[in-house]
Amino acid sequence: MRIFIKFPDLTSTLYIRSSHVIVLEPGYFYPNEHHPLFELNYCWAGETTVWIQEKPCRLKAGDWLLIKSGLNHRTMNQSGSPSTLVVIHFDIDDPIIRKTLTSSVSDMVSKETAERTQLPQFLDQLEVVVQNILIQAPKTKSPLSIHTSSSDNLGLQAIVLLILKEIMSIFEQDNKEQQERLQRESSPLDVELAHKIAEWLNNSVYTVVSVQDIADNVGLSRGQCTKVFTKIYGVSPRQYLTSLKLTKAKEMLIDSDMTIEVIAERLGFSSLSHFSRQFKRWTGTSPQQFRPKYRLSL
Repeated sequence: MRIFIKFPDLTSTLYIRSSHVIVLEPGYFYPNEHHPLFELNYCWAGETTVWIQEKPCRLKAGDWLLIKSGLNHRTMNQSGSPSTLVVIHFDIDDPIIRKTLTSSVSDMVSKETAERTQLPQFLDQLEVVVQNILIQAPKTKSPLSIHTSSSDNLGLQAIVLLILKEIMSIFEQDNKEQQERLQRESSPLDVELAHKIAEWLNNSVYTVVSVQDIADNVGLSRGQCTKVFTKIYGVSPRQYLTSLKLTKAKEMLIDSDMTIEVIAERLGFSSLSHFSRQFKRWTGTSPQQFRPKYRLSL
């Protein structure tokens, strides 16, 4: 008997930017900033306080903190001893993962929660990689910005992916419990309306449609439409439709021979340049660069 196991097609893209391990001396202060990336902080040693939208989050050794994209935040070591912080800036264009991260109930993962996962094991691997990098670094008392090799970068990327997998599993469970609670608290009418809106959005991938158009069709104001849908689905109607179009665009680029112009037209974009700009904003690369040079067939 022939056994054939087909893995799902994976077209998501992960970007890791400006990630680092930093030792914060007592009194260290980094002023308010915001950026379009997700930011994952891990307190490796000591204590650090991060303010998110003016809300203080105190990190002790072993704690994790997710800062969602676009939020103002600042960092300070208010303790009397140094602290060590691992900072991972990243973005990913997978709509389900983005939904999980942006709608997570909590931003914090405590040391106690983390220790019930594989996070400590992956941190041990990260420490080995970091130590190997430090061994190769020039000996100097001045602050260093160490450039890593390609093999080090690949190792770091693999470990970061595993770390994100564990963080995701924690947030998925939190989100599941939150979603169940919201649905219990939501009226049957809210759930029915949200599903109608989702149906309209699913049928609008190949058209140009506004939130106002959909609101009119389900008998709501634009504000009510967004509120009801976000309450049930965890993302706004516009974000949901963007994710649908992005997923379909990537499928077409990978699985079809259609020209990029035709794909842009099929997805309801006014021009090729508009589609290319949007696609690059979503994924960080152009449609032409994203399209594979060859295809595998089974």
